[in-house]
This record gives sequence, structure tokens and C-alpha cells, in this order.
Amino acid sequence: MAGVQVTLSGPFKGINGNPPQNYTATTDANGEFTLTGLPTGQYSASVVSPSGWLVQPPNFQHVTVSDTAGSPDLYEATPSPLPLTASMVFDKTSYHAGDTANVTLTLTNTSVNPLYGIVEECDPAGEDGELIGVGNGWDQFDAPGITVPANQTLTYHLSEIVPVEEAGDITGKYGAGCEFGPFSDGGLDTVFASTVATILPPDIPTTNFVAKLVDDDPHGFGIPNLQLRDPASQDVVAGGFFGFGTGSPITVAQGTWNIAMSWFGSSGWQLAPGQPTTLDTTTLTPGQTVTIHVVPTTPDLAPPTPPATYVLPHPGIRH
Repeated sequence: MAGVQVTLSGPFKGINGNPPQNYTATTDANGEFTLTGLPTGQYSASVVSPSGWLVQPPNFQHVTVSDTAGSPDLYEATPSPLPLTASMVFDKTSYHAGDTANVTLTLTNTSVNPLYGIVEECDPAGEDGELIGVGNGWDQFDAPGITVPANQTLTYHLSEIVPVEEAGDITGKYGAGCEFGPFSDGGLDTVFASTVATILPPDIPTTNFVAKLVDDDPHGFGIPNLQLRDPASQDVVAGGFFGFGTGSPITVAQGTWNIAMSWFGSSGWQLAPGQPTTLDTTTLTPGQTVTIHVVPTTPDLAPPTPPATYVLPHPGIRH
């Protein structure tokens, strides 16, 4: 695409470094642009999109300029408004809590141009009783996303375990509501698709316990939220998107589940050394307290060592 203005701003040198400078170029007939004389470092990228188009900078607007030649950065242009339609449908009208819900997704590109970088965001409101888009097959919609060819329809068969805890949702429903679109300028130009089924009580053995989370770093602060995930599919079986915190009562299907950090607000944390990475809920008694130890991924700095005591020499003694 010719005539597109691209600006790199940087390099970033920290709070006390030099302020970032702007370097701007315009694409030629081949869609290429060249910037010279840039100091090496990390830059943010921005694009003035032509009318009727979204332009997606590489790596979500971050560009690294090095002193050696590298592969070119690819910016993807997508028509706007988005010429995409989406539909979702569950394979059943009802699921028992703990079942695997299978959903068929269709995406249709109604334009003569390919659509690049299509990603998903499911359950954007973070509500109970909602599929969150992390089960079998959903990872292909992680960045950089998929390409939907021009005038074509793509069909995906996806799934996610219905957490047992969703059986208590007051609506009695299990829904899937997802937005699909390309990342552009920090936002999403999206289309929406949804489907809904009834949640029935679990027909498998369940158990409940209380989680007690402990930070083993003596200088740490705060505690992350955790999830329980299926070892095979990495579906969340307890905790949802936000995870469960210390003191939380958890109801979950009986089985052996991976202990993992939640996706929300728990980056920078990990399980403590020696902490089991799985939890066998078949061995728990109802209401049992389970202690889980965590530490920051980058331990906090220890307080400074106090200065050593200096003893004055005895009068009359030369040193």
C-alpha cells in the first residue's frame, strides 16, 4: 500500500534518559519505507491509516532497531469497517457442569481483500457463566491471529470445559460471546458472535475446598490469583478468567488438575520452589484448607545491610 505515513518514536532510555524523537517516512509504490540514522533501541510505531483501512503495526506497536540487518517488519492493512461476519453455535442445548462444550465457529470474509491478524476476545465483561476462549483450538486466535482469505468462509471446531462452579450461576445459562477482529492502534475493530446453552447440575463427582495462598518471599507484597486447569487441554476447571484468591471456597470436579496463575493481574508470579504443580482433588475432604505457596518471578530486593559499627581507636594508640 503506497502513501501511508509511518512514525517511529524513540528510542526509550528510561525515565531520566533523553526524550524520544520522531522519525517519519511514507511508503512508496511497493508499500516500503526506509528510515536512516536512528539510534539503536526500542521504538513505538504509529501509522496514519488511509481512509477505509486499518493498519496494524508489527509486534503490537513495538519495533526494535538494531545495528545489524534483520528481516523487514510487516504492517498489515485491513479494510474498515470490517468486512467480516461471524457465527457461533453449541453442539447441545444444555450441558452438565463439568462437561466439555463444543462450539462451531464460522468466519466469512465478504471482501475481495484478505483479512489479516484476526484475533478473539471472549467474555469481555468477565461475567460468570461465560466461555472465556482458552480451551481446545482457541490458541490459534492468539496474536498474531489468523488470515481469512478473500471471499471465503472458515470453520473452526472449538471446545471448552464448563467449570463446575458455573452450576451455581443465577441465570442457569452458559454462554459464549466473542469479538473477532484485527488489532489496530490499541483497539479492536470487531464483529460479535454468541450462542447460549442451559447449565445442568454436574453428573460427575465433585469436591470443595478452601484455598490458602502464601507468599514465600519475606520481602514480597500482595498475593496473585490462581486457577486449576485440565492437564490435557489447559481448560480452566476452576477460577475462571480472574482466578481464585486466598480464602476462596472452590468447587471443582474430582481429578488431578494443574495449578496455574490466572490471566488477570497475576503476571510476575510463579509457584514457589518445591510447591506441587498439581492438585489431586479426589484426596480432599469437603471444606479442607489447601495451602499453596507462591513467589514473585523477580524476587524483591532485600533491605540494605546496615553499616558496620566503627569503634574509635583507644586514645594514645596510633594506627
